[in-house]
Amino acid sequence: MRDAYAYADGIASGYSYGHIYSNTYGDSYSHAVAHIDPTLHLVIAGNDDENYQPRMQALARSAGVAQRVHFVGPASDDEKWALYADAELFVLPSYSENFGNVVAEAMSVACPVILTEEVGIASLVRRYGAGLITSGEPRQLAEDVRSLHRDVERRRQMGAQGLRAVAEELSWNAVAARMEAAYLQMGAPRRPPQLASVR
Repeated sequence: MRDAYAYADGIASGYSYGHIYSNTYGDSYSHAVAHIDPTLHLVIAGNDDENYQPRMQALARSAGVAQRVHFVGPASDDEKWALYADAELFVLPSYSENFGNVVAEAMSVACPVILTEEVGIASLVRRYGAGLITSGEPRQLAEDVRSLHRDVERRRQMGAQGLRAVAEELSWNAVAARMEAAYLQMGAPRRPPQLASVR
C-alpha cells in the first residue's frame, strides 16, 4: 500500500477509520482538490460498506482530479499510522460524526487537522489550536487546505498543539486523573449551608 500514497506531497483524508461513509461532504473532497495546488494528492483509506466509493470516484472524474484522488482500500494498523505520519494534513469534512477518533489519531502523531463543526472533537481542536474548523463548502475547504499547505511553520505549530491536546485531554493518564478528581469530589464531605444570622 505504501507505494499507493508515497507522493511528493499528500493529504491523507479519512471519514471514519476503516469505513467510507456517506455522512461526509463527499463532493467537497473532489471539488476542493480541483482548487488547490496540483502537486497535492488526496488519499482516502477504509472499507466501503455503503458502496459510496463509486459515487466519489465519479465526482473526482467530473471535477477533473481523478488522477489526484486515491482510494487505497482497507488499511492495516501499521498502514493507518503510516498514512498519518506521511500526511501533510488530515481532513474530515463530516456533517454527522460522533467524537471523531480518526482526528485524535492524526493529532497523536503531530498531523494538523481540518474538520467541520459537526465533528465531536472540533471544540478540542479549536481550544488547542491543533487545526482548522471549516465548512463543508468546497471552495472554503480548498482555501483552508491551501493556507495550511503554504505555511509550514503553522502546520508544525498545529501539530505540536495536537500532541499537547492528546497528552493533556485524551491520554489514559489524563482520563484517570479526571476520574480520580471526580470520585474525590463525590466523596468529599458536604458542609451544611451557612445561614444568615438574624438579630
